[in-house]
Amino acid sequence: MTKIRKSNAGFTLVELIVVIAILGVLMAALVPQYIKYVEKSREGVDRSTLGEIYHVVEIEAASRENLTAGTVLTINIDA
Repeated sequence: MTKIRKSNAGFTLVELIVVIAILGVLMAALVPQYIKYVEKSREGVDRSTLGEIYHVVEIEAASRENLTAGTVLTINIDA
């Protein structure tokens, strides 16, 4: 009878579990930092958008001469 030799190539279950545990620890440390980075970036975009809206309103108000404190401006903004 001939014996079939099984190749030892590959990883054991313990090795895979250790790698997954290490990745879990790294993710637990890095994900909160990434979320803070994304939130900070979004804040910057929001501030920029508000600045653009402010300037559009200033330009529109300057183009109209008879504005008083109670005047409501209607501005069409293309999204």
